[in-house]
Amino acid sequence: MIQSSKTILKKIKEKELIIEPITPSQLQPASIDLRIGNHFLTIDEYSTPLISLVKPATYKEIYKDHFRGTATLPSI
Repeated sequence: MIQSSKTILKKIKEKELIIEPITPSQLQPASIDLRIGNHFLTIDEYSTPLISLVKPATYKEIYKDHFRGTATLPSI
């Protein structure tokens, strides 16, 4: 079932849906962006212009600090 951001926010405030930690920027029009870690890889677009099964791709490593603390969500 697709939920609107208003419905998702209501479920979070009523503790029917619990996502911790969460920031206001994670709330989208009909979804929530989930973060499962602070380290990920992305293809280096400058070194790997085309993805191929023959030639390995070059990746960039990205590290982000975890969000810690309390988030203030927008009111309904």
